[in-house]
Amino acid sequence: MAILSKSTPTRRPRRITWRVFCGSLGILLGLALYVRWLSLPWAQGMQTSRKVRQQEARLRERRAENARLAQHLVYLKSPEGIESLARSRGYHRPDEQVYLEPHR
Repeated sequence: MAILSKSTPTRRPRRITWRVFCGSLGILLGLALYVRWLSLPWAQGMQTSRKVRQQEARLRERRAENARLAQHLVYLKSPEGIESLARSRGYHRPDEQVYLEPHR
């Protein structure tokens, strides 16, 4: 059995507690960074799928607008459409008598 002299230093409990705390904190920080690194592909996938959904919605809107414009173009190429457009711009038939009303 060894006899401790007065000159032999002993570890203080505070230093051990501080080292355990710092080590645990370092391990937790490392674990948090590792989990964040593992979640990056998932986050990028979510962002990409959100952008794809937005673009698909935009494409649906554009296709609906194109269909509406195609129907309007068919109407404008018909005799009724041509006449309504011409009358809205002030044109009349050569054999018609036009009367203008003053604005009230």
